[in-house]
Amino acid sequence: MSTPEENIDDLYERLKHLVKRETPEETAARLKKENAWKEEYAQKSFEERVAYWSGDINRNMRSNGESSGDEYSWLSPAWYDEIKSFEPDIDKILAGVSARLGMMFDADRFYRAIGRQKPI
Repeated sequence: MSTPEENIDDLYERLKHLVKRETPEETAARLKKENAWKEEYAQKSFEERVAYWSGDINRNMRSNGESSGDEYSWLSPAWYDEIKSFEPDIDKILAGVSARLGMMFDADRFYRAIGRQKPI
């Protein structure tokens, strides 16, 4: 008779084989797409970036509101850190997003969710 630990180890080994691994070709295609997006994004003006993030944030808020009832639950400090890593002007952009979305955007809840102080 096997122990619970042995059963878990056996299950883990069997599950490892079910996980799809990315082929080198799939990795190359994914990286090419990511790089193209970064290059395209880098060419956007400040106003185009505000429009981009306004649309992205609004879509995520609507989608999350419909599925979970909380429009802001998809946000986290980790989300902010990831965005900040490639968009150093995200704080200025978020001020534009707030102005652009107006009443649809609860800036207090948004900034609390990302663990940041709301700009004055």
